[in-house]
Amino acid sequence: MTLAILHIITLLLTATLTRAQFRPSVAPLLVRSPFFNSWLSQNISHKEPQFWNGATVNLGGFIRVDGTAYEWMGTAWKDVELPRRAGMNFTFVDVGSITVTPTRTVYSVAAGPMRLNFTFLSPLEPDDLTLQSFPFGYIYVDAISTDGGPHTVQLYCDVTGEWLSGNRQDKITWDNTVSGSAVFHQIQLVSKDKPTGDMAHDGVLYFATETAPGMTWQSGGQRARRSTFLKSGELSNGRDTNLRCIDCGDAPVFAFSNNLGRITSTSQPVVWAIGYVRDPVINQNGQQLRPYWSTTYNRVEDGIQAFLADFSNAKTRAESLDDKIVSNARRKVSSDYADVVSLSTRQVFGAMEVAVNSSGDPLMFMKDVGLDRSRRVNPVEKIFASFPAYLYINATWARYLLEPILQFHQSPLYTERYAAPDLGGSYPNAQGGAPNPARAIEDSGSMLIMTWAHAKFSGDLTLLSAYYQTLRKWTENLITSNAVAPSLAYQDSDGSPSVNLTNLALKGIIGVRAMAEISHTLGQGDDANRYQDIAAQWIRQWEASASADSDGHLKSSYNSNSSSWGMIYNIYADRLLGTNLVSQEIYDAQDAFYNKFESGSKFGLPLTADSDQVKYHWTLLTAATTEDPSTRTKLLRGVYEKAIDPNKQDAFPITYDIRANKTYGKASPAQGAAFAILSMDMQPGKLPGPNDDLSSSKSKAGAIAGGVLGSIAGIAILMIGFLFWRRRKNQDWAQNSQRKDNILTKFFGRSRPNDRPDIEHTQSMAATVMPWNPTQHHGPATREYHKGRIGSGKLAREMASRRSPYSTETSSRDNILAPPRSPSALESNDNSEVSALRDELEDLRRNMEEMRSRTRYEAPPSYDTLDSSSAFQQRTND
Repeated sequence: MTLAILHIITLLLTATLTRAQFRPSVAPLLVRSPFFNSWLSQNISHKEPQFWNGATVNLGGFIRVDGTAYEWMGTAWKDVELPRRAGMNFTFVDVGSITVTPTRTVYSVAAGPMRLNFTFLSPLEPDDLTLQSFPFGYIYVDAISTDGGPHTVQLYCDVTGEWLSGNRQDKITWDNTVSGSAVFHQIQLVSKDKPTGDMAHDGVLYFATETAPGMTWQSGGQRARRSTFLKSGELSNGRDTNLRCIDCGDAPVFAFSNNLGRITSTSQPVVWAIGYVRDPVINQNGQQLRPYWSTTYNRVEDGIQAFLADFSNAKTRAESLDDKIVSNARRKVSSDYADVVSLSTRQVFGAMEVAVNSSGDPLMFMKDVGLDRSRRVNPVEKIFASFPAYLYINATWARYLLEPILQFHQSPLYTERYAAPDLGGSYPNAQGGAPNPARAIEDSGSMLIMTWAHAKFSGDLTLLSAYYQTLRKWTENLITSNAVAPSLAYQDSDGSPSVNLTNLALKGIIGVRAMAEISHTLGQGDDANRYQDIAAQWIRQWEASASADSDGHLKSSYNSNSSSWGMIYNIYADRLLGTNLVSQEIYDAQDAFYNKFESGSKFGLPLTADSDQVKYHWTLLTAATTEDPSTRTKLLRGVYEKAIDPNKQDAFPITYDIRANKTYGKASPAQGAAFAILSMDMQPGKLPGPNDDLSSSKSKAGAIAGGVLGSIAGIAILMIGFLFWRRRKNQDWAQNSQRKDNILTKFFGRSRPNDRPDIEHTQSMAATVMPWNPTQHHGPATREYHKGRIGSGKLAREMASRRSPYSTETSSRDNILAPPRSPSALESNDNSEVSALRDELEDLRRNMEEMRSRTRYEAPPSYDTLDSSSAFQQRTND
């Protein structure tokens, strides 16, 4: 009874809404994978959903209230024959409001004396990778009487084969199955030889619901099935056996109807589920990778039953996640910004699929959604733009996205000393990308920045240790290329090759500095100090060359005049990583310049002074670099205006050409850059390293073991100190005056092995090791965020060792976290007492790490609890 009352109250609140303020030009409906997504422009009752590229993916819907029929979705009103067949006319629902949250789109409509909410839910599951990888979405319906009286209500919904192919002449086959408490239609192409356009060819479309009183189903010609419902309010539970093409004659539809009886409100929502399943999902260099959900569900049917049974919990999780993301965005900036974040979320995570390799490891693969005919796999520049969203939602996912790229580069399949721009151009075939030397600085810098960002915010060193030599190779290439001022022409992801590009040079500098942090974390002190010094020297050179003489703002290139400018969005990496390379004077000058600059278009500032193109993903990164509210508001306003532009009905694009009045990059995952401002509040994870406690696990066992280890370590230090004093009384201390590393690490068994891999390098810029101050390089963070963890103990080490069949790790299990060992006379004089003590400490530390590693995938911690309005509550002006 209590739940029913709360349900009615929620619907009453919704019923009192006036028209919602945020009406995107195209709203996301169900967006769950590169091949399963749907969007709707403006009016739900006059339109058909579309695939991201504009192809129709038909979803038809009707309501009967006291015998009067209304169309709530689709374009059946265009079929002049349908009313004659049904023996009755029908009208449209009246759309009252549209609400878009990160996971849901809610249409509140009126059908005579009933008000209904149609909600499209695309789950985002930071806590459960199985649920995240299951490519299904919910449509659910609530209803309430607006006059207080009971009314007879029936609902209808159908899907077509248009979800399977862009070629409407393709022949399809179908079936209907009752499995446990679930009943579902399954539809697929007869021929699966080749894909058509941007759609896949090898999947199965499922339309499912739970068995319930008053629920009926049927497949067959759309005119016949729809007229049956319009006449009687139900279907016949029959299957059409005349297999045909997607749109031949009376095109086949696959429908459910629900007779709710005479009601004043629904006590529970009517729930339908739609999904598009491919298995395998990825071909990685000849290995067919299955979807990750297959590690939990043996059959798709099992997953469908679990998905439907979990609806109530999934709805609660989605509402909680939406509330927290939207609340934080409003608190941080504004309601307009919260709307932009909400609109971008589904297209970020709907552009990737989660696979599992033969070792049981999850891997994520992103398709370059948004560009017609582009089938690039894991495009580095799109991942870089979307990376704030992955870090914010669950930093562990960033590892799964980067690892396929790192695996390829560490294999014999790729021999260049710089990063490739992608894993190939034929998604879902991840065969590896071709080298592009013009993008060597762009892609290598991006990969170094992202790899360190993942480690910094997840506390997981697996990628750093497993791929250190690959990361180092990229860094050395940046240095050899003199990334700060290369003599050759290089290009960023948006333009033609040129020399001395300000934004590109900065990415190279931050990439080198990121590698300094990586080296320090892994105990590679010589590398760390060398890369730190190079980055420090380069940033001084960069600021002197890139700053305009007039007001100190950054020019688009060193050689351009003082009037040139550009979106220097790579400054975001300096803010995110807390490297503090860019001076405050530069930040202030950029804020002042962006604030005073006026664009000729209300849709935002172009990328550079000589460009006609507005790049919304780079604008969003740039907005995260400013601390001036007016500057940030100005940058965000153009993004918001394009999101609601009624004249261009494209799914939230990343590019707008001012002169041509055209958009590009519809539904691109690069819009994950919208999370960049939120990412400024993320807290770093606990990183084990030379100056840090290795106990970073949250488990009680880890804490207890850490406490014991700390106590014994304290005693050990006293004992070792006494031994040092006794042994060194007669030694010549001058011989060891230049020793760089802490000698105590030797006795904890954490020094690097003598066979440290050879490294090609130019002359070191530092004669001595400079002191490392972690607080100097990591900016403050004020709140917690979602981060997943894989333990750094035995399991993590095993996973790291099998991360790639071409791993070049040579160090021992524990040595990977230690500072480099410097030669010393003391190393040859270990006595048995110290060795025994070291062995005992090593055994205890090993036990501690094994306890820490028992949880392979931890759920991220929750957001801060903040008050915010319901998803149904009308937004007020800021």
